[in-house]
Amino acid sequence: IGEPKHFEIENKYLVEMPDKNVLDNLEFCEKVNISQTYIEKNNDFEIRLRKRSSNNSSSYFVTLKRKITDLKREENEYKISENKYYHLLDRNLCRSVSITKDRYCFCYKSQYFEMDIYPDMDKALLEIELNSENQVVELPPFIDVIKDVTNNRNYENYNLAVTQCSRCRKNKVC
Repeated sequence: IGEPKHFEIENKYLVEMPDKNVLDNLEFCEKVNISQTYIEKNNDFEIRLRKRSSNNSSSYFVTLKRKITDLKREENEYKISENKYYHLLDRNLCRSVSITKDRYCFCYKSQYFEMDIYPDMDKALLEIELNSENQVVELPPFIDVIKDVTNNRNYENYNLAVTQCSRCRKNKVC
């Protein structure tokens, strides 16, 4: 039968920088620090390494994503050891790009949101995990949405990483 396919359907919004005190005081809100490194990326496929840290503990993952539609991607994520993570990172460092961010995970009206705050941006990104491509979204009133950037490639983490990477800016390529 094989393993079930895991799909990710989400909308993404550029938002004003939120009040971190509001986020920190949300019930059931979790803050994690994420370091994400892209090993391979093209229009339809990506492989990335991710380190998630919270409360002085870290978890490590390798993720494979494949585009199905503009909103829907097949995603397979595998937990790996710290040693494997650093081995893969060291092996691919010269041809990869990385980004770090603080992620606030919370629910609002039975909807799951992820707010990403990047160290060098004066705005933040808000993602909502959808159950279907036709789901109606109700955004939290404490978030000031600037615009929907769901299909705007400039706001993909990979492209943000390339923009922030000094090696990429210097050489015009990574």
